[in-house]
Amino acid sequence: MHMARLRSIMLALVAAVLIAAGVVAPAAPASAETPMRVTTTVTDTTGTVDRVADIEQAAKVLRDDTGVSLYVVVVQRFESPSDGFDWATEVAERSGLGDRDVVFYVGLGSGEYGLNTSSALPLSDGDVRDIENQVLTDLNRSDISAAAISVADGLRQSLGSTNGGGTGGGEPGPASADNASGVGTIALGVGALAVAGLLGGIFLSRRRKASKQKQLAEAEAAQALESRLQSASQQLVRTDNLIRSSEEELGFAEAQFGSEATDSLRAALKSAKQRSHEAFALQAQLLDAIPDTPEQQSSWLEGIEQHTEVAQQELSAEVAKFQQLRARQEHAPQLLTAAQTAISTAATRLAERERWADSSRSRFETTAFAKIDQDLAQSRDMLALAQDEAENARRGLEVGNAGAATVDISDAENALAQFDTLSTRLDTAAEAIDNAAGTISAHAAALRRDLGTLQSLSREASGKYTIDPQSPAIIAEAERVLASVEAEGGVHRDPFATLDRMQAIGTQLATALQGSLTAKEQFDHATQRLPQALGTAQAEVAAASTFIQTRRGALSSLPRTRLDQATQELTRAETLSSTDLFAALTAADEATRLAKLALDSAERELSQVYSSQQQFGGSGYDRNYGDYRSGYRTQSSGDSLTNAILGGIIGGILSDGGGSRRQTNNWGGLGGGGSIFGGGGGFSSSGGGQRRGGGSRSGFGGSFGGGGFRSSGGGGFRASGGGRRR
Repeated sequence: MHMARLRSIMLALVAAVLIAAGVVAPAAPASAETPMRVTTTVTDTTGTVDRVADIEQAAKVLRDDTGVSLYVVVVQRFESPSDGFDWATEVAERSGLGDRDVVFYVGLGSGEYGLNTSSALPLSDGDVRDIENQVLTDLNRSDISAAAISVADGLRQSLGSTNGGGTGGGEPGPASADNASGVGTIALGVGALAVAGLLGGIFLSRRRKASKQKQLAEAEAAQALESRLQSASQQLVRTDNLIRSSEEELGFAEAQFGSEATDSLRAALKSAKQRSHEAFALQAQLLDAIPDTPEQQSSWLEGIEQHTEVAQQELSAEVAKFQQLRARQEHAPQLLTAAQTAISTAATRLAERERWADSSRSRFETTAFAKIDQDLAQSRDMLALAQDEAENARRGLEVGNAGAATVDISDAENALAQFDTLSTRLDTAAEAIDNAAGTISAHAAALRRDLGTLQSLSREASGKYTIDPQSPAIIAEAERVLASVEAEGGVHRDPFATLDRMQAIGTQLATALQGSLTAKEQFDHATQRLPQALGTAQAEVAAASTFIQTRRGALSSLPRTRLDQATQELTRAETLSSTDLFAALTAADEATRLAKLALDSAERELSQVYSSQQQFGGSGYDRNYGDYRSGYRTQSSGDSLTNAILGGIIGGILSDGGGSRRQTNNWGGLGGGGSIFGGGGGFSSSGGGQRRGGGSRSGFGGSFGGGGFRSSGGGGFRASGGGRRR
């Protein structure tokens, strides 16, 4: 199918929707004709054919040369059926036309034309398409007579002469020498002509084959393009329908759950409208009359596909959240009871961990408990927030506001989830402190082993090994660290700091030894060190992940990026541990380094946020949070609210579990609407068992709303012919 037909189909869809929306007024209905019986060469019910005699003469020449009769039928519109091709088929049947009769039908008001032929006529689809394309210019100039004459000439050229007759004669006379010579000359001439004909036939055969292959490739490419165009149009319609239904959903959700609970849906709608606008702009480029290269068409279609896919995903995800809330709303009382039970359990767990901290704190330096105290404080805030939200949910259910109460319950559940994460981190820290002496002793043994090896290699200095030039400094630092550990006598006032120093020098020792050992020694060393390196990396990644997860509302992308990198390196180390010890060790060390960077950057950012909060007073984000849904809510405490926002809690399942309400995206874009399509989907195609000819590459001279010949709703004429091929 040619590009013009693809555009014609798309333009038809656009025009139909514009008319339905009242943007373009539909043209006044023209008189329509039902299939009729034709007996003359030209049947014109519109009075526009002015050269009937010329058409009849061209038809006579066609009939004399090929035995094929041409019937030209011109009407305003086709009726019963409204499809021009099917209409012409009925005309042929009512008129008793045979295999060697051709109907050239033209609908001036519908902008449809074509050839209707019998399948027995020796014309290929390409022949029919070529003839239809030849007459398009005349039709767009409203010169129906010239188009009909062109059809007759095109049929005659495609069919060739089939009515040539033979000539009679008597017996030949006696042959003379001259006659014999003449006969010989004629024979030679005939032979030469035969050879020339044979060569010409081979050339033409090859040319036809190449032409058919080219046509086949073009047809396949056009079919693939049409498929993408259809898919793109359907996606545009789906996106626009989803935007409209999501706008309705936004109104319902605001009334049911509160305006602030719908911030994320409102942002997704704004983004989707902008993407929809950009996608329709790309489609407009495909629809205009300016010729496009295949590369341009593919690029624009890809843009449409990407914009619509992202818009649909964003909106569907947001709408699904409110559907989930509505499903939960039916069970809000039971969910509240479960949350209240979980809050009671969490309070008991927190009290136990605080008692442990109070009894253990005196045995350690203040720095050793700094992060533990931070997690305890954050745990208290998460528990306080859960209690506040559960109380607000109870009040909401009492006054019949189940929608907002369901959001409150989700906030409480989210706060409890973060409390559980922090509690797990506290349990790990408590276990690490209680087992610190044994852990440090094991690390010290490994450190002494590597230190002894490097010292021995350095003393030999016989050229057998390549010694790292930094070895003397590394040896000295390792000796200082071990001496410090031994001086503690098993009582480590800051075990985390001690382990950090040991891990750092251990990595340096391993690097210095790497180039100094034999292959077997390197393998043995890696085998001994890998479990410790993996354990350290896992602990560091877990610590950074917990810290970032429970403070995510206050953090930028930097610590998250470092954490993601650390997680990937840890996964890589674990995967390689059974196949490549050395690569696994490198990945584990890198995971440890990145996890520490993630934690350090997160702590710095959080410190800046707390400093800003203290400077300006309160949270600085939402001082009236307690009143945003309705009058039944209590005012949350300042510390609870601040940590709730910093933790990305507000909004429950509506917040995607990350980011605070102040981090709403501002995409810009259209303020409403977004599409000229009001519904429906895709392209529609007509057809049946008959063969239909191709469309045209030209013919986009008209415009929406009338004027000249149209191509299914847009400028130009649409060919739909192809024959009575049932």
